[in-house]
Amino acid sequence: MATAKPSVLEERTPLTLRCTRSKAAPLCKLVRRVAEYNKVLWNVGLGIRVENGLGELGIAIAPGIVVMDPWEDPSIDCESLDFAIFLQVDVLAHHHCIVAVELTFFVASNSFLLSLLQDMYSVRKVTISDVTCCETKVFEALEKLANPSDQNYSDEGEKYFCFSVRLPLFVIPKEQGSITLTALDVADLEFSTSCARQLINIFLQNNTISDLTVGSCVFTYDCVDLLHGFVLYLQKRRSPLKKLNVRTPEASMHALESLVKAIAQTTTLEQLAIDMDIYDAEDKALLSEVIARNRTLRTLSVTWTRNCLVSTIFYGFDHLSGDAATRIEPWLLALPENATLLALTVDLFGFSEEECCAFFLGLALNKALQNVDISHLPVCADLREICQIIRYSRLVKAIHIEDHHLSIGSLSMLPECPEATSLTVISFHLNNSEILRVTFEILASCNHLSSLRVCVQYCFLDKIQSAMAAYIMEASTLKELEVRSVRLRRCT
Repeated sequence: MATAKPSVLEERTPLTLRCTRSKAAPLCKLVRRVAEYNKVLWNVGLGIRVENGLGELGIAIAPGIVVMDPWEDPSIDCESLDFAIFLQVDVLAHHHCIVAVELTFFVASNSFLLSLLQDMYSVRKVTISDVTCCETKVFEALEKLANPSDQNYSDEGEKYFCFSVRLPLFVIPKEQGSITLTALDVADLEFSTSCARQLINIFLQNNTISDLTVGSCVFTYDCVDLLHGFVLYLQKRRSPLKKLNVRTPEASMHALESLVKAIAQTTTLEQLAIDMDIYDAEDKALLSEVIARNRTLRTLSVTWTRNCLVSTIFYGFDHLSGDAATRIEPWLLALPENATLLALTVDLFGFSEEECCAFFLGLALNKALQNVDISHLPVCADLREICQIIRYSRLVKAIHIEDHHLSIGSLSMLPECPEATSLTVISFHLNNSEILRVTFEILASCNHLSSLRVCVQYCFLDKIQSAMAAYIMEASTLKELEVRSVRLRRCT
């Protein structure tokens, strides 16, 4: 029986939301909107399904997609197809309630999706079906995150590959002889609750670790709050800890508040790196307390490390929340008063253009900073105005704009903005082949560019390739180049 094609939703922004699954509310809001999402995802033959009663969801091949792949249907316009791909990646990017992913081989061949899947900490099973060709990049990418557990053939002769993600296990030996242990990284390891508690107890007793990298194991495991023990460790007197890296997407704002208060009181810490999924500037402002109160920290990094496509998902929508003064005032109060911080790396995602300008003015009042790396400026911001503020401040040689995503509006300003040395050209913002071609012509006039990423979400047309090649041949200052070309539909 034929499946009727659903209508494409015109109002798109409300469909994008962050995962709300937590201990108190195990069902993400996405559960209530599965039908709306599936109307769009149908265009790439996919749908969201409920895996169990625990709030876990999966992305699966939609029923009824048999005779024709939906992207081969001429009645589906390119805009609907692109948005379906966008929404699929959006769900994967920031919904840890997704634990299983089932894709056709054609969709799985999308390099962006493969890169994203490698970043997914919640996905335990990846299934690739309809293997009609041998693209080794798919299997090579999946082998980096998963171990093949099952291979078989369906009645139609299609080969199915099933991958189960097995995170490495870390077992602490009963007898500890780590007298000389000075550096430890356990951020990506999977712990049982008892093992995580044992690890924290070892931290409390240890007097040699000076460089520590931790993840969710010290915050929460299986909905068990473990943060209290780690806070006690940070507050330990005469601690040898000088460098701390916290890398986890799972920490709640309550956990972040407790962590910040503990770090602000440490007296030995010199380097701190925070890599968390903190989307809102108001939440990120909590970290300004470290700058305001800690007097030993020399280097602070507040980043959100995700690949090109994932960060683009969030660029497409307005994530400002709360009162503007609440978001920016803590930074403006903290920055001028700190006389010990020498290097600052900060992700300004979620800041408005006005807040970014105010932030740079606050930076200029600091007398100690020697190096500042900034990323995730607002795409639609007036890049010229921001660069002028930087140019006429004390930190003109110290501030570096990293990985700024070009938009149509900022493209013409680029030659006047030598402070922007690292750029990303992505078709999500420059969604016209002619604009993309012109982009490379403008880049050729920018002698300040040292790093470039190119992410194309549709057919990499010959004229775009030629324009990019011509730019690369003439780019005397370019030191780093990354190109991601993805075919979301067949070229003609």
